[in-house]
Amino acid sequence: MHDDCCFVCNGPLFADRHARERGHRFFPRQSVLKQIPNLYKTDAQPIGSRMVYLHYFSVAADFWIVELDQSTGEGFGYVSLGEPDMAEWGGLSLPELQDIYVPFQLVPPNMIRPPIIVERDLYWTPKPAKDCKLPGRGVNF
Repeated sequence: MHDDCCFVCNGPLFADRHARERGHRFFPRQSVLKQIPNLYKTDAQPIGSRMVYLHYFSVAADFWIVELDQSTGEGFGYVSLGEPDMAEWGGLSLPELQDIYVPFQLVPPNMIRPPIIVERDLYWTPKPAKDCKLPGRGVNF
């Protein structure tokens, strides 16, 4: 198996855009993706006991993935866009997160602003939501 190296394994949905700028692949190996339940498969579980399989981040934003539709990349998880009191559970799209890219810019006085890009947390290990230290109110499990 080619794992995460090519379209044979990941299909066209999982083509890696901005991998060079990111420094790593956006999507994890196919073996990791296959572990994530499909959308609505964990509805009967208490939210705190649902497994969080992936974590993505950018600037002040964080995205934790609990469910994922393997054919579309649409998922369900917890999203914090920098304001903890506004963080919430809901739907998200990994292909849309992957496409977020603002190149570096020169800003006065002679400074470079680094690119804005969503990255995968390479050191994340799946764990129940109650153990993730999610920001915001309403996450006390």
